[in-house]
Amino acid sequence: MAGAFGIDFGTTNSAVVEFINDRFVNIGDLDGNPFPSVVAIDNLTEEVLCGREVRDRIIEIREGGEFLVFESVKTYLAEDRREQLGERTITPEYVATELFRSLSARAERIAGEPIGEAVVAIPVGMTSEKRSSLRKAARAAGIDVQSFVSEPTAALVSHADSLRHCKYVAVFDWGGGTLDISILELQRDCIIERYNIGWDKAGDHIDKRLAEEIHRRISDKLGINAAFHSISPNERQILINQSERCKRRLQQQDSYDVIIGHYADHENLVQSVSQHDFDDLIRGIVSYAIDLLIASVEKAGLAVKEIARLIVVGGSSRLTLLQKELKRQWPDFSNIIFPEEAEWDVARGAAWLAAHPGSYRTAESVGLILADGDYYDIFPSGTRLGDAKSQLHFGLVEDSPTATFLFASKNGTSHQPNHIGELHVEAFGLRDELICLDTRISDDLVFEAAARSDSKPQETSRKFGFNNLKWMYEIYGEE
Repeated sequence: MAGAFGIDFGTTNSAVVEFINDRFVNIGDLDGNPFPSVVAIDNLTEEVLCGREVRDRIIEIREGGEFLVFESVKTYLAEDRREQLGERTITPEYVATELFRSLSARAERIAGEPIGEAVVAIPVGMTSEKRSSLRKAARAAGIDVQSFVSEPTAALVSHADSLRHCKYVAVFDWGGGTLDISILELQRDCIIERYNIGWDKAGDHIDKRLAEEIHRRISDKLGINAAFHSISPNERQILINQSERCKRRLQQQDSYDVIIGHYADHENLVQSVSQHDFDDLIRGIVSYAIDLLIASVEKAGLAVKEIARLIVVGGSSRLTLLQKELKRQWPDFSNIIFPEEAEWDVARGAAWLAAHPGSYRTAESVGLILADGDYYDIFPSGTRLGDAKSQLHFGLVEDSPTATFLFASKNGTSHQPNHIGELHVEAFGLRDELICLDTRISDDLVFEAAARSDSKPQETSRKFGFNNLKWMYEIYGEE
């Protein structure tokens, strides 16, 4: 029997889980941990190295200068970043493909089969361009993306059996690239997204802040008259890598010595950082993250006391200061779940959904605000993903060279639609002129609209996309 795969393609680490015979199997590296999302390419031989063997030697590899090293590639997907290696152009999509290949090869060694298809978990609000780039990268590695799912929703799916008694659950997923927060409602065998928000300040941002602070201290001590951003990119990245290591150690010990072999024309530098100093440095970031959590509950139309469980996952969730502040500010600390294997939860939820396809419905309606102010549903709440296609025709209400469509969403808890964007289309302004509007929700979970006047050529069509829809997951699927 073939298994179903879920992939958490992370900024710092990537996890793969297979769901087979009603159980989850973690596909880890040689140490049984998630696969580090880092790639190194030899400048001479063009040999590609991925994962743990690169992460464990990252400082040495960078200082040696014999490899092109790529970290946090998910952050740069769909961006025009290029590195030249001989006649080969290295793009973020190419790097992502190499990571997917390594994940699939690891799955073949552990599960006995490569990853043919998978559900892939993504951050809240990931752009349609990044989703498309991620899908292309997976396809180039031989992996068909069945669908995407938001990372916090996938984390909840992995705990669904133990949360059946809960009505409302919050997920706080703070990883390397983003903080993703979801407020979710459980109804029988459905998970309904009530409110989602993402923030781009996470583990990578904290590492950079710490590196900048260490740079400041070193500069003050040695009289270096250079801003952090003016240091060579390779030396900056080495200091950021050392800062990430320091951050992890400070969750277990009171102080840590950051050792740098070469930096800003100086050799063998040592800078001590205490846990107290580190906590002071990130206090504002942690406070804002918790404020965002509280505000998300309120945006969902709920009181914090109505949240039966708070699930806290992601690498940055291990920060000592975060856990202290949650204990101080959350009404009932006993209702907070810090999973023992938090690094696998998102991939497990994705694997479950891969094993139960066809379970996606919209958790809010998507439509138009008409000229008279009325709201018109294009796709009502509860629309199946596969049924979300529509073609509509409209007439202009005034002589105008432009037809404007105002798109909005609406959920069951709000009386007013929420404006999500608009689309402007060239027109002649004729009385009987028809404007064609084609809409659909793509496999990438993006609402897409294209419009044109029947009196204008096809190439004048204009397009609109919205990538932050809320979803309802029938987690046990249908027979």
